Amino acid sequence: MTLHTEAIHSTALTAAHADEVLAIHQLGIDEGNATFETTAPRWEAFDTARLANHRHVAVDHRGRVLGWTAATAYGVTSSSSSGAARR
Repeated sequence: MTLHTEAIHSTALTAAHADEVLAIHQLGIDEGNATFETTAPRWEAFDTARLANHRHVAVDHRGRVLGWTAATAYGVTSSSSSGAARR
């Protein structure tokens, strides 16, 4: 699904977006806003760790990545709250 506005739209995150997505991720790490990791992973690790059907980028009219979102799978126990992303 692609959502359009005048200048920005959302589309599926693919390997074509890798360099820009990882640069944004590293910026978030550097500013303390992204993860407990100290460096962004290589694309192969990033790609493997995120659910394929739950990742998107916001791009401008030139196709430049402005932001991204992706779900990561994790285990849920019976005592965990509902709503967890699972495979």
